Amino acid sequence: MGDAAHLHSPAGAQGMNTGIGDAINLAWKLAAVIKNQASEQLLESYQIERRAFAEKLVKSTDRIFSIITAEGALAAKIRTQIVPYLLPKIYNNAPLSRIISQLGIHYRHSPLSQGKTGKIHAGDRLPWIQQARSNNFE
Repeated sequence: MGDAAHLHSPAGAQGMNTGIGDAINLAWKLAAVIKNQASEQLLESYQIERRAFAEKLVKSTDRIFSIITAEGALAAKIRTQIVPYLLPKIYNNAPLSRIISQLGIHYRHSPLSQGKTGKIHAGDRLPWIQQARSNNFE
């Protein structure tokens, strides 16, 4: 958990984001076990929930970092002409933006995630909903 920032390339601060997610995931589980609110078996879900995403992220950020730091005319052209053209398109593309921002992470396949209600399954990130405005706060 503490080394997530050191395992990932610095491209996009993904190591920091992953480390924070790892810390949150493990902290509440450790607290529950220490307070005797859950069995030690709960801790086994940490790796199941966090490892697959971390491995996928390492592969993708390493490729990006290799391109960014490569030497030669082709690499320079990619950095100066292609990347500036593509970045706005990537960030404005909702599915890609969810991956980069890590908003696409879910725990649907965790042993802790059982059940569903409507379209929402246990382990899903809750959907964004518009909050109703109240006259009391205007």
